[in-house]
Amino acid sequence: MNKTSENLTTLEAYVEYIHRSEFLKKGDTKLFDSIVAQIKKQLGLTDRQVALMQRKVGEYNELLKSHGYFHYEDHIKVTTFPIRNIDRSKKITVAEMDEYGHKHLWLAIKFPFSNRMIKHIEFIKKLQGSEYYMAEKTHYVPFSEQNVYKVISRFKDLGFDIEDNILKFYDKTVEYASNPSMYEPGIYDYELRNVSKVNKQYCLSKYGEPAKHNIHLYLDNAEELGLVHFDWSDLQKHIEHQHGNMMYRFLTRTNKNVHVPSTDYSLNEVIDTLHTLDRWPLMLVMPSDNNKLPMSLEEARNAEKKETHECDSLAFVHYMIKQLLPNPTDMTVLYRRDNNMIWDKEFNNYVAREQLNSPVTKDTKVVVVSNTKKVPKPLIASGWLPKSILLLGDTFFTNRTVSIYKESSGLNIHYCKQLLYNNTGFCRL
Repeated sequence: MNKTSENLTTLEAYVEYIHRSEFLKKGDTKLFDSIVAQIKKQLGLTDRQVALMQRKVGEYNELLKSHGYFHYEDHIKVTTFPIRNIDRSKKITVAEMDEYGHKHLWLAIKFPFSNRMIKHIEFIKKLQGSEYYMAEKTHYVPFSEQNVYKVISRFKDLGFDIEDNILKFYDKTVEYASNPSMYEPGIYDYELRNVSKVNKQYCLSKYGEPAKHNIHLYLDNAEELGLVHFDWSDLQKHIEHQHGNMMYRFLTRTNKNVHVPSTDYSLNEVIDTLHTLDRWPLMLVMPSDNNKLPMSLEEARNAEKKETHECDSLAFVHYMIKQLLPNPTDMTVLYRRDNNMIWDKEFNNYVAREQLNSPVTKDTKVVVVSNTKKVPKPLIASGWLPKSILLLGDTFFTNRTVSIYKESSGLNIHYCKQLLYNNTGFCRL
């Protein structure tokens, strides 16, 4: 009879013994690795882990007895560390949290982690503004009609304890979802519906009664106006016929950050679209000499570009803009070259000759800055803010100040040949 060389008296001791033995089954390696790592941290097993490992140890019955462990069945009923009690409650409640002095309501979704819940965790993460507090094992989602509808529809049949007030609110959202035309604010057959009196007055004073000649302005500013519904099936054909495919793509963008490939669209098309959408004031971020701006679609598609300098790029852009904004004070250039080379002087002379050196005022339509120079303090002091930003050239990174303006701008366009979308937050037109 084999005699034991170790005095094993607890479940954890048997688990560690089997883990380092030569008879550990290959299929059990991952499980035993995980449990042993937990034991070494002196972390107690949960009740479910205890039951699982007692069963697993029992599968090695013959091998344990052949090594002299005849009483293992009694020993594994005892644990080295206290059994951990896991809160397995699943509930959804309303939580109020203070953020920067303001009270905000959140949906608090609490449940224990399990493989079955992984897909639901991914679902929660995709909800905008969601946060997770590990200590509480709770996911927080901003309380809103859409989030309540999505979350409760997902979890109501999964055994969650849901507060009555949330369920009552959810019933209302179901009614809204079933009859969107009665509740969704928007434009139905060129008529503003389901909007407050104040909002309707604002829309009408800014754009006039919805009609074919101004519907593109309502679409472009839908988020600002709080409008959700539009008759897209009828509008697509009208917009493409009236304004072209590029306009339709702009109006159906999924992000305020848009990449416009210079190989597909001319810069003139971009500026004309901004003008039609009345997206002034505009911040224009110019490329440096070593990042040439293509003067045509043919040049953009050609790998070998003609040698141009920053003055050429400025003159090219200025020519297009002044066809739309003929007043010289509408556009100002807020940086100068260092006069080191002849083309530096050409750039500075062009700014002076074309009167592009006016101070920034609330009426300035276009402010030109460089992607390699700091934004001038007078611009910051003026309080001028762009409604849109147009970044030219293949260099994506801009100085920090321009990045701040990008946050407040409603539309940021990067006009270049190509962009790596994964890391930029830009969507392709």
